[in-house]
Amino acid sequence: AINNVFTSFLGGFTSSYRSDFNTKEVITAPFVMYRREVLEKLGFYDEKMLYGEDFDLNYRINKGGYKILLQPKAITYYIKRKTLKDFIKQMYKYGKGRAYILKKHPDSFKFFYLSPIFFFLCFFLPFLSLISEIFLYLFLVYYGIFFIAFFLSSIRISIKEKDIRFLSCTCLYFIEYFFYGLGLIYNYIKLTL
Repeated sequence: AINNVFTSFLGGFTSSYRSDFNTKEVITAPFVMYRREVLEKLGFYDEKMLYGEDFDLNYRINKGGYKILLQPKAITYYIKRKTLKDFIKQMYKYGKGRAYILKKHPDSFKFFYLSPIFFFLCFFLPFLSLISEIFLYLFLVYYGIFFIAFFLSSIRISIKEKDIRFLSCTCLYFIEYFFYGLGLIYNYIKLTL
């Protein structure tokens, strides 16, 4: 189920390499082979970065005028997190990596990154309903919209996999957005202070 969430549009945070199986130019991709002369000119992985170092290098390569080509026929092996606990840790670390990237490359910001940030922050709206009940309504509308989107995506996955148990992906989407948002916000604030 975790793999299905990652390869979906909502779960992949618009990363086309997760769901598009055509050869094409991309901004970033995992498991990349680089030309030696490009690395010698632009530098290698930033060893200070524990998370997001691949995006950082790919971003510098794109900024340097080079292209990254997605070759979907390449065979790679990657062990995805299989337990919920490991999935939560991974999402937090992905958010942490994005915080480093945004701090180092502010111009890499995309509107879509606001989604997990607001997703995490809106979790606290019910507490503000003590001031005004409008916050409770905002909470219900905001998460209601996400629930519908996540549920529809889970239905699509269930149909594709021919297994109703994949409706559980709805919960995985909530976990993904919440902990990615937490990792991004907490670590961006930590880096800024």
